[in-house]
Amino acid sequence: IEKTTDVVIALYDVSGKLVRSVNHMFASGFNNFQFATGDISNGVYVLSLQSNEGVLHQKIVVNK
Repeated sequence: IEKTTDVVIALYDVSGKLVRSVNHMFASGFNNFQFATGDISNGVYVLSLQSNEGVLHQKIVVNK
């Protein structure tokens, strides 16, 4: 990330239903973020990161 940015991190199920959404401030440079999945069922989800710089979608698998 080039500069400190507020990012909306959202998790959607495969039908497009919002499962969880959080806002997080990322500092410039490399960042780590842990998204707790303890109360989420196993399955395929879409993780979305949205900021003023754009949107990133990534398919993830929750398997506990």
